[in-house]
Amino acid sequence: MNFDIKRLHHAYLIEGGKDTGDSIISWLEQSGIKCIGSSNFYRITNPNFGIEDSHNIKAFQSQLSGGEKKIIIIEAESFTNEAQNALLKVFEEPSQDSHFFIIIPNKDNLLVTLRSRMEYVRTGKSLSSAQGRPQPKADESRVQASGWKDNQKEAVNFLKENLKARLDIVKDMADALSAKGRPASGWKDKDEEENSKNVVLEFLNSIETLLYNYHKSEGINLDKDKIFIFEEIANCRKYLSDRGASVKMLLEHLSFILPVT
Repeated sequence: MNFDIKRLHHAYLIEGGKDTGDSIISWLEQSGIKCIGSSNFYRITNPNFGIEDSHNIKAFQSQLSGGEKKIIIIEAESFTNEAQNALLKVFEEPSQDSHFFIIIPNKDNLLVTLRSRMEYVRTGKSLSSAQGRPQPKADESRVQASGWKDNQKEAVNFLKENLKARLDIVKDMADALSAKGRPASGWKDKDEEENSKNVVLEFLNSIETLLYNYHKSEGINLDKDKIFIFEEIANCRKYLSDRGASVKMLLEHLSFILPVT
């Protein structure tokens, strides 16, 4: 474990499995922070973290007293948009000495606005092998194998273009992916479908990151209207996981609603 126990970040985003939470508790206990049986420890495990869970955490924080570290561990496979927006408010005004450990199988299941307020950790096989601030690496071979261009570059072009040009980009992407294994009759096999969807996911992630950085650099407040944009990207990412989801229809929807940057 490479976290500095004396200088814990307010919130960590950890890509990990079902045993990660237990590993964190064990490490905290060994480091002198009491968890089990402590009134300053809160753990929630819920496959789909919802708004009620966020309210429970907020209520827990309101009861905390100063002087000791407060640990909140959240283990979930997905988070509703409402719950994420509620957590955003919690992170914007953090309680003193409170530290969040959010454990999720895939960080891309969270809004970029929420991810940006946490320190990212990828555990790998065990928490003890985690680095302080590891950076995710792009899977270049998968992008190249798709027969499509670099996702980051294409995302920049997509956001700069007008509607007609965006729809052309979407058509080119859908055609390229179809050529890799999705004819009109359907995907050839599960692996081809998964690889093609991963390319689209990386494209969506690039768009999401670019939009967030654009709003931040322009000093634009992420109010309800702007949050809606990120929620729609998250929805497209969620629908993409459905069997037989139409890449073309999802990206065409984004073509209409995303701002030109």
